[in-house]
Amino acid sequence: MKHKSSFAVVAAFLSFITIFTASTASAHTVLVTSDPAAGATIHTLPEKITLTFANPLLSLGTAAINQVKVIDPMGMEITSTNNVVHGSVLSNVLSPTMVMSGDYHVTFRVAAQDGHVLNGSFTFSVGNTSATNQKINIPHSGEVALHAFATGKDIIDGTGSATDTATGTFSIDFNDDTFCYTITTKITDITAGHVHALSQKNLTISDEIFLPLKLTSINAAHPICENAPGETLAILAAHASDYVFMLHTKRFPDGDVAGELQTSISQNPIIQSVSVTATTKNSDSAIALKITNPSPTTILITAITSNLASSSMFFYDANMCQGNSTMQALSNIAIAPDSVVSLGYKYQGAMLSHLKVPLKIGSQIPLTVTWTDNQGGAHKQIVVAKVVVPPQGLNFGMSSMSGMSM
Repeated sequence: MKHKSSFAVVAAFLSFITIFTASTASAHTVLVTSDPAAGATIHTLPEKITLTFANPLLSLGTAAINQVKVIDPMGMEITSTNNVVHGSVLSNVLSPTMVMSGDYHVTFRVAAQDGHVLNGSFTFSVGNTSATNQKINIPHSGEVALHAFATGKDIIDGTGSATDTATGTFSIDFNDDTFCYTITTKITDITAGHVHALSQKNLTISDEIFLPLKLTSINAAHPICENAPGETLAILAAHASDYVFMLHTKRFPDGDVAGELQTSISQNPIIQSVSVTATTKNSDSAIALKITNPSPTTILITAITSNLASSSMFFYDANMCQGNSTMQALSNIAIAPDSVVSLGYKYQGAMLSHLKVPLKIGSQIPLTVTWTDNQGGAHKQIVVAKVVVPPQGLNFGMSSMSGMSM
């Protein structure tokens, strides 16, 4: 009720000003220019709609008295609720579910400083949505992984957030021309997300939408996957560093954070000699394995888990088989390029806690190894661990494994 009444007050106020000033105002505001221009045909949809009027627009606190809406060829509104006014300029970030050819219908309602309310509309068209006129070979198989770490300092021609960050993880599958992605961030007021060109190397202008990103991908448990033209995906895969991942917010409508797309060059680690120690239900088990990092960049092992255990942890211990029960938890274990790290009962290791079932000697259980590459992308590998006899004197500092009957 409060929301409705506030709009009623604003409406009444505008009506009063309009009637009061109608006889005294010699000129009212008019739309001078727009981007895209009224009646124009453009190749690619821009990131935002901008309207410039002859006079400054009226602002009344948080009331949305100045509004612009864009309707795509399918009849879907692609503007956000965040209408931004800077003097005589009104803008709104576009967030389409896909970029399509056809006519886009623009409507606006604004109030000038003299109280005059102006309503208007126009259309513009998006023509050929081909990303480039250059010929490019389109693969029909294979996958490409891309990552981007976005910060405010990478906003082009603007000022982004000094503290916000976001990580975008993207994958291109040429087997079925799909583009999958997730966005990880603590930003809460996001209005739109895009992949767009960093420069004019591939597109006509730098702020055209190359690929729109759905906001449902933010902190999603599973990637959002969409079909995209093979040519678009081939260009992105071949020229990843020419494109940026950008998020817009209410606080920073022209761009909160942005980051250049990069191809992940890390290769999967080689995991060998995997074993866990036998134990009873509700007890703990030590993990032993050897991990080789064949890639040219450092990787971080961030978790080793099992669906048979309630929890897991990394630990550092001088020698768990000599009665030393002091364990220091670690958030990750770094493996340098072309290096091997062995986890076991001495020095660095890992453990499963509170097993849901007993582990019998000679049986096998699945383990999930989670690791992060040089671009911050998270990966998972499932390996099979053999259950072995625990070494004499194995001690987790909370329960001794020695003398345990299996």
